[in-house]
Amino acid sequence: MGNEREIGYEIRVLNNTIRNRINNLKPKQKHPHTTRMHAWVISFIFHAPGPVYQKDIETEFEIKRSTASTLLSSMEKNGLIERVSVDHDARLKQVLLTDKARAMHEGFLVTARKVEANLARGLSEEELKNFFQTLDKISDNARNMII
Repeated sequence: MGNEREIGYEIRVLNNTIRNRINNLKPKQKHPHTTRMHAWVISFIFHAPGPVYQKDIETEFEIKRSTASTLLSSMEKNGLIERVSVDHDARLKQVLLTDKARAMHEGFLVTARKVEANLARGLSEEELKNFFQTLDKISDNARNMII
């Protein structure tokens, strides 16, 4: 390739940098049991065009069933979601946000907008377009990886 930098390594370092900066920004005591993943799931459910089930969360975040189950149990325990049976299939449980989670979502949006603005600072529209096109290609490559 001719390039000494490794894509996977650089993505991991960038992810850690962003996570650490966000963790240093947010007041820990406001929502002590809420993780970034909780915030992403809340946002996903909030913006979903229809009912959301555990399988939708597994697919959206590319996580295993056991991971999704643990995540949702934690969110339920912390009063962020409710899982309710649906009439058409007793095995299926719809994931609903509580009022507490809906209120938290507004604060998450403010923080997310600030983070995005900081990450995009100094980048042109063309650079952002190219970045996302490249990111999409790398994501596709990762999903279709053959080793």
